[in-house]
Amino acid sequence: MPKLNRRALVRRTLIYGMGLPAAFLIAATCVYYGELHMSAGARPASETADLPPFAATDRILIVAPHPDDEALGCSGLILRAKKAGADLFVAVLTDGEAFESSVVIEEKTLLPSDRDRAEYGQKRQSETLAGMRMLGIPSQNVRFFGWPDRGLAEKWMSRDESGMTEELRQLIDGVRPTQVYVTHPLDDHADHSVAAAFVQAALLGSDVHPKLRTYLIHRGDWPLPQGLSVDSSLDTPEGFTDYDSLRLSLGKDEVEKKKLALAEYGSQRRLLGRFMESFIRRNELFFDAEKSPLLPKRDIGLGEPAADWTGLEPIAIDPSADSLVRQMNSGLDIERILAAESDDWIHFRIDFGGRIMRSGEYRLGLRAFDEGGETVGRYQGSVVPGRGHHGQFVHWSGNTLEWTVPRSLFPGSRTLAVQIETKVLGLSMDRSAIVFCRLDQ
Repeated sequence: MPKLNRRALVRRTLIYGMGLPAAFLIAATCVYYGELHMSAGARPASETADLPPFAATDRILIVAPHPDDEALGCSGLILRAKKAGADLFVAVLTDGEAFESSVVIEEKTLLPSDRDRAEYGQKRQSETLAGMRMLGIPSQNVRFFGWPDRGLAEKWMSRDESGMTEELRQLIDGVRPTQVYVTHPLDDHADHSVAAAFVQAALLGSDVHPKLRTYLIHRGDWPLPQGLSVDSSLDTPEGFTDYDSLRLSLGKDEVEKKKLALAEYGSQRRLLGRFMESFIRRNELFFDAEKSPLLPKRDIGLGEPAADWTGLEPIAIDPSADSLVRQMNSGLDIERILAAESDDWIHFRIDFGGRIMRSGEYRLGLRAFDEGGETVGRYQGSVVPGRGHHGQFVHWSGNTLEWTVPRSLFPGSRTLAVQIETKVLGLSMDRSAIVFCRLDQ
């Protein structure tokens, strides 16, 4: 072996010592951005219908998980509805105080305290009030709930929900909206996806029956192209073909007014300015909320032939193969959920893009409501096939997982909210929308 001088030895050590981490970082970056672009693909705008016009008799409630979502998704809608003479109201569920990197910048501290987060949350509230005033909504029509930022999904399934659903129901009963807009249940942000579930749960116990529509904020790096592109359209993301999309075309003055409203959100623009500008387009995009399916009555044997499920329509079809991670772990990629009920059981069948992974974690979350919209039971089950099932009534074979839950866990229930999630090494791989199903008994 040739003798190396000290300088050559140091250089070779640095090359080999840094080369592998650098290669790993480059590969991980390529996977990350490749995944974002795959999940951000869109179908042509021509496949969307027009959002119906507003009327002076409309009362419109916009529900935002964080301060700024209302302006990103609905500024044009607000302007158009105001022009028609409609009354508009905004409900912001959290103060967005858990956006840690932004708190560090805005509060000028590397170790934010609870006080720093509270002050940051107050700043975001002020920005929302300014943005809404720019669009014509007075401060008294904006309500801040102060729910835990990045904690809505946990609260949804917690017995310590602290009356959050009832608080939202009281607002709905007071406003008596004809239309409600909330973030889409397949939004990538957990707070956004569960916000739709809180709204649906609140409506269960209300005598108000508004038209429910959703808007999308986070889906990969959608919308493309990123950044300010006022001549581009917001098109339906890949995988949303089973959701009816509605297009609101905006005039130049409405686009400019939306741009001015978003400029009021200074704390968010410092980190997310390019992303926020991606919503300043010639249209806004909305979706009609899915109707709650009625679970059919059928006795299904756990692990019996697939014929037991013949003829049943899925309660949910999930976007599949929409990211590199899910393609590489297709046994964790949810494709569709089927469900049925019998006298003693509620049956679920989940189909995946590939064979069930022995090391994967499969989670079923259920929340049941009675006829008045009160919660009458919750169920959270988790199965790792390689470790057995620890008493749950489950069976897996090929790319299908069957799960049976005792009906007795939900006495007096008339509606069941269902969600499936898959994880590996504690990281979420896929998460279905929370689907509300009607029960026959």
